[in-house]
Amino acid sequence: MPTVLPKSVFYHIPKTGGTWVTEVLKGIGGERVQVEGTHPYNITKEHATPLVYRTQKFKFAFVRHPVSWYQSMWKFRANNKWQYESVFDVKLPFTEWVRHFLKQHPGIYSEIVREFEGVDFMGRQENLIADLLKALEMSGDDTSGIEIDRGLANKSKGTARVSKKLRNEIMEAESYVMRYYES
Repeated sequence: MPTVLPKSVFYHIPKTGGTWVTEVLKGIGGERVQVEGTHPYNITKEHATPLVYRTQKFKFAFVRHPVSWYQSMWKFRANNKWQYESVFDVKLPFTEWVRHFLKQHPGIYSEIVREFEGVDFMGRQENLIADLLKALEMSGDDTSGIEIDRGLANKSKGTARVSKKLRNEIMEAESYVMRYYES
C-alpha cells in the first residue's frame, strides 16, 4: 500500500527500509491506501507500484545496495519460516539461495525496481533519514511534526555472508540498481 501525504506518495520497494519510512510518515499524517492486485513475483499489495497507484503528486521510493538487499530478503524469509507464497520462498542456505536467483531469475531485484520507474526521487536505504527528509522537502510536504525513531528498524537475525566473488556476481546481475550507487 502506498503511503499518501498531501503533496507526495511514498512507494515501498521491498527490503529497503519502507516499513520504517511508513511509520515515520504516519506520524505526520501519511495514510496507507489500499490497492487492488499484487506486485510481480507475488509480493504483497504493500508494494504497489506507480503503475498500480497512479498520482500526479510527487512520488518517491528507496533502493538498497543489491548485496545487502539479497542479505535482507533472505534473512526476512528465513526468519519468517518461508511462509509466504512467493518466488523468494526457496528454502536454501544463503549462498545457495543467491546462486539460485542468479541462475533462475538473474537481475530479479532490478526487475522489481524497474516497476517503480517514474518516481520523482529515488533515495537510498543507506541514507534513509537524510534521503527521506530530502524527499519530503522536495515535495513541499510539511515536516514540522516529524519524529525520527531510529529504533524502528527491522532487525532480522541470521548469517548471510557474501564472498567477494558472489558480491561481484550480484552487482553484475543487478546492474540496473547499481546505477544508483555509481554517481
